[in-house]
Amino acid sequence: MSDKQNDSFLFSEENTQESKLDDFCQQACWPLLVVDDDDQIHQLTRLVLSGYQYQSRPLTLFHAYGKEEALSILRDNPDICVILLDVVMSSDDEGLECVKAIRQELNNSLVRIILRTGQAGTHPEQEVMFNYDINDYKSKTELTKQRLFTSITAAIRTYQHLVQLETMQHQLAGFNDKLEHKIAKRTAQLKEKNETLEQALAELKSTKQQLLEQQQQLIHSEKLASIGQLAAGVAHEINTPLGYVSSNVETLCDYFDDYNCAWQAISKAAPDAAKTISDKHDLAFINEDINSLCASIASGLKRIKSISGDLGHFSQMEKLAVSNVDINEDVIQLAINMVCSEIKPDIEINFLPGELTKSTVMPIELSQVLVNLLMNANDAISKAGTIEINTSQQNDKITIVVKDDGCGMSDNTINKLFDPFFTTKEVGTGTGLGLSISHKIIESHNGVISVSSGIGKGTVFTIELPVAS
Repeated sequence: MSDKQNDSFLFSEENTQESKLDDFCQQACWPLLVVDDDDQIHQLTRLVLSGYQYQSRPLTLFHAYGKEEALSILRDNPDICVILLDVVMSSDDEGLECVKAIRQELNNSLVRIILRTGQAGTHPEQEVMFNYDINDYKSKTELTKQRLFTSITAAIRTYQHLVQLETMQHQLAGFNDKLEHKIAKRTAQLKEKNETLEQALAELKSTKQQLLEQQQQLIHSEKLASIGQLAAGVAHEINTPLGYVSSNVETLCDYFDDYNCAWQAISKAAPDAAKTISDKHDLAFINEDINSLCASIASGLKRIKSISGDLGHFSQMEKLAVSNVDINEDVIQLAINMVCSEIKPDIEINFLPGELTKSTVMPIELSQVLVNLLMNANDAISKAGTIEINTSQQNDKITIVVKDDGCGMSDNTINKLFDPFFTTKEVGTGTGLGLSISHKIIESHNGVISVSSGIGKGTVFTIELPVAS
């Protein structure tokens, strides 16, 4: 470096991002690099800028006469804020190559670069501004003292802002690192606490579910006892009026037979008058319809009597095991009779009983299982369909199969089917306990209940019970 460059300002060696802004603000002068191969340009620039001050701070000039010398000075003095750079030096584009090296090799994006050229036509201003990272492009002939002052002031002011932004960016990055460290530490602590809480919550949920199951079992037992008492009362209340209604209907039918015989005698004695009266009151239709009504009433009374008998049978059953139970009649047929009024009109129940050995079971409990399965099948069939019940026995094992042609279930639903409180019904329309209780009832009989189904393929429940003498 020549003697002309000895007026360089000595900068602090510390160049960390945290102290760059403080060092920059504490500098006594603004460091500026003049790069030109013409010594007269250096002397003229020094003369013109000798009285320049910005924010009460003068300039300190560094001088380079080519690209490599300029890069060397920048490596030793990275805090130079402005470069006055000639375009044409040893080659037509040495200045532009110097710009690339500053930005790419030195990775210096802060320093402001003002290009000065005496041959503007060689490198058009628009092309240079688009293709190179520079801040101003001036012809040496237009750079009067005032314009030079203006360009340098704008460049220094921009450099100040960039240094401030970069410093704040690094400070923010430091804050973020510390914050992320604190967050990670706090997250680990919270995760540990959450795991402890989740474990405690799981235990509480398990305990709560067990209590709810026990509570529901007690409620279920109480309901069955209440239903038994209610069934006994209803059966008793039905039997009394049923008796005299049946008797009166029989008497009424006898009266009608007598009336019919009398009318036939009148028709023979006075056929013309009888025909006139018959046509006037449509007696032929009435006579025919009365027979139909009597048959219908008799059928209805028989049905009421059957229901009353089932209610009485149901009320006499206890939760304790009963010996010599005919599962076909005392369990399955009873369940069918109990739910038949709730089954959709277009659903047909086909019961195909096999020959079963009488067994010791809890019939009221098993009837409840069949009621649950029948009502679920009823819900699964949207309109018309069939529910089929088969029973069979092989050695000491009784098998009950309840099959429907309803909508079926997915594997995911099947896996949860016997879980307490699981239901596919809308909120408020099902408790999700029917099949869970049914499962426990079958288990209490040392039996098993299984299900197979598929979407659109219907559902098959299979109950297997040991024969207990």
